[in-house]
Amino acid sequence: MKIRKRFDRKRQERELIAKVSKQLDENNVLFKEMMSHYSKDNIEKRNIWMHDVDEDRIHIHLLEEILLKLKQEVVKLRIESMRSEIIAFASRVANGNCLVTREEFHRIFRLYDDYEKILEENNMENGEIDINYQIIKKAYEKHLLNHTFLEDLHDPV
Repeated sequence: MKIRKRFDRKRQERELIAKVSKQLDENNVLFKEMMSHYSKDNIEKRNIWMHDVDEDRIHIHLLEEILLKLKQEVVKLRIESMRSEIIAFASRVANGNCLVTREEFHRIFRLYDDYEKILEENNMENGEIDINYQIIKKAYEKHLLNHTFLEDLHDPV
């Protein structure tokens, strides 16, 4: 009985040693594959790629700064254009003898609303055309009460 148990244990030990040996061989193959993947060439290629990525990040940051400056300039130009148009229209209707249409007033009112939105979006304040806008509103009310819009004067009704 003891001899059988001893032979069984020896057989199990041999099987275990064979399994461990086989597992070690498989691990060695995996390790060699991994080492070939992380060879000096691959590491150098990765370093070059990372350098390129870093340079691209710098360029992207510079482009973002340029775009921000351009946006600010476009906003300034747009605001100045709107102001000029509103001031010019206020000067035109201030004398009261100017022939204008309702649509011209409505266009200026929409322009003023857009102007206010742009100022709000860019955290700016309106302090330059308030008086001109009041002149335009009073002129509109006057034309509305007196029926002196251009289309009213030429309407055969």
